[in-house]
Amino acid sequence: MAASILAVRGSKGLFLVNGPPSYQPHEGFHSTSADVKTCQTLMSVSVNDGKFLAWANTEQVFVVEVTTGKVVFEANAPKVAALLLSPGGSYLAAWQRHVACTIPGGLPNMHVWDVKNGKKLKELVQKKQILWCPQFTADEKVCARMASQEVHFFEDGNFETIAKKMHIQKVVDFSLSPVNKPPYHCAAYVPGTKVKPITAPLMCLAPRASHPLSGCTNIPTLKGSRASLPVKASLRQTEFHSFGTERERRC
Repeated sequence: MAASILAVRGSKGLFLVNGPPSYQPHEGFHSTSADVKTCQTLMSVSVNDGKFLAWANTEQVFVVEVTTGKVVFEANAPKVAALLLSPGGSYLAAWQRHVACTIPGGLPNMHVWDVKNGKKLKELVQKKQILWCPQFTADEKVCARMASQEVHFFEDGNFETIAKKMHIQKVVDFSLSPVNKPPYHCAAYVPGTKVKPITAPLMCLAPRASHPLSGCTNIPTLKGSRASLPVKASLRQTEFHSFGTERERRC
């Protein structure tokens, strides 16, 4: 079994520590403790294999390869409040608090980078932190994000072109199935009212040729009169389990 490596965030910065039995600092990683003034660290890990770790201080964002401790990506991004590393570590998304200004629409405060070449792929205005976070399929072929009453889909790392839109009135949440091969599915969540039940439309993103989003089908909507409420839950959600083949509704 491969040796475990722990990421530790403390008052003096970020450290990588070897797991049992040594618990010694990672030799290849230089801790961020040298810059105590900017050690307000946020972290995100690539979920497929944990190979990459992303973090941010008050001035920059970084991605490190965990096994070697080598920083493979860094970019200037002050006052980042939230981070997301895609499942395979290919893309990094960051959200900054929106600042009002004289520029129509405001300054872009959401950014997406290609970790391998360091190129910024997209920047846009996302005023609220709620649902800012894009979602990826496990193979990173499809990315989805919420935009008003639509879910926008992007394919193969092309964030300049919206490959497909899922328009649903009064949608408040969505979940992209975390599978590593097509067909892909996306479920949305529309809260119910006194006269209308909860709905959770499901879209199948069926591949044609080499384009995963070229064909889409609306599967009949699931409906219900209530949804389960987890302890301390504050947001209504529709989610797929880890294999992406079933969905659950909760509120």
